[in-house]
This record gives sequence, structure tokens and C-alpha cells, in this order.
Amino acid sequence: MTEPEVARARRMFKRIREEADRTASPDPWLSAAATLLEREVITEDSCVYLVELFVECLTPGAMENDPELLAVQEEMDAYLRSRGLSEDHDWFVDESPPEWRALNTRWERRDDQIKQDALRACGLAWIADIWERDPKEFSGRGAVGYYEVWGDEPW
Repeated sequence: MTEPEVARARRMFKRIREEADRTASPDPWLSAAATLLEREVITEDSCVYLVELFVECLTPGAMENDPELLAVQEEMDAYLRSRGLSEDHDWFVDESPPEWRALNTRWERRDDQIKQDALRACGLAWIADIWERDPKEFSGRGAVGYYEVWGDEPW
């Protein structure tokens, strides 16, 4: 799938991502990836890579509207306030206190679930199932897909 004009391909991909971010709807792009897979233009791994990027646009809206994410975020903010830290304070997760890691894990699981639900709604349940069952396999397949799409070119 690597296009000879990598710069042009990246510009096109950037516009697609910007459109998905602007509308907070990955649906048309998820459908496009599914169609490309169905027509054997891309591999399953390339599809995993693409849809993983497309569903990222769901997070900002969920951060403002999803009751579970909002509740966990409030707990995170309260945890910071109770220690005299601002809501902008952040840790590297591996260096954070155990209580923070637990909250962060809850937040990430809910964010993943929102994205997995979107994949299922668009007929890509097989990808959501991999993500849910084995996040490492999901990440690995996305990494393989990246190289299938872009080759060795750094982003």
C-alpha cells in the first residue's frame, strides 16, 4: 500500500485525521478502512493501524460527555487537590503513586471501551475483540500495519 509519494500520502492522511477530529466522528473512515480490507487493498494489520488512529477522535468528546470518564476524571482531580497539586500536574504513569495508577487504569479502560463500542457499531467487532482480549496483540498488529502502510519512513 506504500504510495511512491510519501509526502502526498501523509498530507492526505493528515486531512483525514483533521476531518475526523473536527467532526468527532470516525464512522466514514472506519467504513472506508473496512471496505479497503474487504477489497483486499489492505491487510488486517493495516486495517487495525488505520482504525486505531481514526477512533482517537472520540476521546475529546467522551472526556466532556461520558459520565464514567467524567467521574473518574473528577476522582483524579480530587486526588491531586488532596495532595496540594494542580489539576495540570501529571506523572509518568510508571512513576506515579499506586492510587493514581489505579485511577489512570480505570480511565484508560473506559476510553478503550468507548472506542471498542464504536468499532463494533461500524461492523469491525473483530478488531474490538482483539483489542479487548489482548491489548498487546492489538498494539503489535497496529505496529505491523504502520509499516505496511508507511514502510520504513518515519512519521
